[in-house]
Parts: sequence; C-alpha cells; structure tokens
Amino acid sequence: GFRLVWEPVRGRLPGEGSILVPGDAVDILAHLWKNAPKPPDFRGVKTIADVAVATRLIRLEWDSARLRARFGVVTMVAQLVTGSFPSYKQLIPKEATAHVSFTAEDLVRTLQSMARLAREGSEAIRLSWKADGRLQVQASAAEMGNAQAIMPAITEGEGKVACKLSYLMDYLSGRAGTVRISVTT
Repeated sequence: GFRLVWEPVRGRLPGEGSILVPGDAVDILAHLWKNAPKPPDFRGVKTIADVAVATRLIRLEWDSARLRARFGVVTMVAQLVTGSFPSYKQLIPKEATAHVSFTAEDLVRTLQSMARLAREGSEAIRLSWKADGRLQVQASAAEMGNAQAIMPAITEGEGKVACKLSYLMDYLSGRAGTVRISVTT
C-alpha cells in the first residue's frame, strides 16, 4: 500500500541532508510543474546555456520543517514529514530468481482493455510467466467475471506478481521501450 521514491538531487542546494516530502506535496508539485506559466528566471544565470534552460529552473529551499519550491511565478510551500529516511535498501532483494521483459506500450494497451473489470474488482492485476516467452495478464471482478490476455515477453524462470492497476499504470505512463520486472522467492 505504500510507494517510496528516492531521488538524489545534484548540485549546490540551500539545505542539507535528506528530507521526507509528503506524497500529496509531490503530486501538487508535479501538477504545478506541468501547468504553471514559466517565465524565465535569470538570477544566477551566467552563460547562454544557462539562459536556454532558465524557463525550467526550479529553486528548492528547505529547513527542518518546510520545503519551498519556486519556479516561474509559482511558489509551493510544503510541510515536511518528520523523522528519518526509511532504510529501504534492506527491503530490496539482492538476487532475483525470475525476470520478465516486455514492451511498455503492449502492457499499457492490455491493461486499458482490462481496466473496467479490474476497477470493478479489487483493482488487482496479476502478472505471471514461465520460461515459454509469454506473459499472462489477469484481472477479475466477482460480479463481472475474469479476463486474461497473453503477451509476448522475454522470460527467465517462472514468476508471478500482483499489482494495483493504478500503480502499474502510473509507472508505465510515458514509458517507451522495454520494461523488466524481477521477482524473488
């Protein structure tokens, strides 16, 4: 039920250390980044290359309690999550026992065809594969029945995983080319 994103920020920043930004603040920032007007901000710009990217500059400032993100004419202030960054690396397995690779666009089309059924059920999408070069995608709803699709894939070993439809669609949104999923026992 939880998502965690870790993103190292490069360059000189006005704060120091790790910060925990609430997911809602990240969603709002993403929306503003896409939709807010972006007049050039030439403060600190010294070269022509800097001028070329000045319309997409974002200025981040934070202290122990708040994050301030400024870009263009928009400023967003968010209350930070108190505490320390989770030890997420311990949760990620070092060795996978099975892998499947497929084209992101193919899975998006398949998921779109099953979306209504998945939403009527628990919104779970089940992916399973064997060493036969096929990925099986399934969705079910108690009142509507089951749906299944087979996609071509590059498979190594046998594996299965269930994901929430919206999570998988968010991940695949805007991706092109090959995606690889790895699982362990």
